[in-house]
Amino acid sequence: MVKVDTEARREAAEIEANTNLEVQTMLAEAQLENTRNEAKAEQLLAKAEGTIAPWIEKKKEFETKQKMLEVFEKLSGNNDVIVSGSSDEGVNLSVVADAMLQSSSLFKEENRSALMAELALLSQGSNSFVPDRST
Repeated sequence: MVKVDTEARREAAEIEANTNLEVQTMLAEAQLENTRNEAKAEQLLAKAEGTIAPWIEKKKEFETKQKMLEVFEKLSGNNDVIVSGSSDEGVNLSVVADAMLQSSSLFKEENRSALMAELALLSQGSNSFVPDRST
């Protein structure tokens, strides 16, 4: 009976060892397959991101232009903003002065126009007497 018991224990231990070996082998194979799949997924994502990168850049440029248009729209609705297409300081000063005079209730249209004409003449006249400092 001891021999039968010992033989049964040895056989059980051998079956358990073989089973553990098979389980470890299956787990290792599954882990290897999982790692391969994750690497393949990373490659596919990188390829997709490379493909759409120019599209995303174009989208961001479009969104930036849309925001600029929104700003310009809000500026165009603001009566306190003065827009000039000139980089000439004298012209810009005249535009600002005209806007200030136009918004003032002290000046009527005919007085304001006369004043602007006089300022323009004075400006032109003073330019001929004042030497150019930039040279």
